[in-house]
Amino acid sequence: MPEKVKRAAGYIRVSTVEQSLKGLSIETQIAEIKAYAEYHGMRLEEIYIDRGITARKSLEKRVDFMRMMRDVEAGKLDHIIVLRLDRFFRNVYDYHKMMNEYLTPNNCDWSAVKEQYTTETTNGRLMINLRLAIAEQECDTDSDRIKDVLNHRASQGYAITGAMPIGLKIVDSRVVPDEETKHIVKALFDKMELTSSIRKS
Repeated sequence: MPEKVKRAAGYIRVSTVEQSLKGLSIETQIAEIKAYAEYHGMRLEEIYIDRGITARKSLEKRVDFMRMMRDVEAGKLDHIIVLRLDRFFRNVYDYHKMMNEYLTPNNCDWSAVKEQYTTETTNGRLMINLRLAIAEQECDTDSDRIKDVLNHRASQGYAITGAMPIGLKIVDSRVVPDEETKHIVKALFDKMELTSSIRKS
């Protein structure tokens, strides 16, 4: 009896920054996933794409990821293909949430085009956890660096956002008082100091 052809799905997650800096275009990932499925004799049912989504977004905020999980629950998929593990996740918690709540109960497995993993052995599972822990640490480090840069810029008077509250404006990338509206802010603070409320007349 011939072996059942696996019904596969491709999953692509790419942030705007990754597309511009790392060349992780959606088109490139699609081509790699299609070639992988064909080489391994899988029938590619659909490719699910979350555009402009960082790895730290919660699973529930990844629209196509959750649509794919619903298809897994409905018994429509046997295998998920990603380019690399970090296209899936960059933290241990979300990976195990997916495995425990969706893939394992529905006999669905996964593989990465550019990396080799196995969930069938103790060492294989350990390597996945280690890789995810490293990716999580890299994300946290990048986040800390960005915060440090933004805090330094703010301390030097530079704008770190394009929207300014009333009373301020941006001139040559720096935050300066808005001469046309600063009197409104001063009046509000004076009233608050005098009455402990901006509502009292």
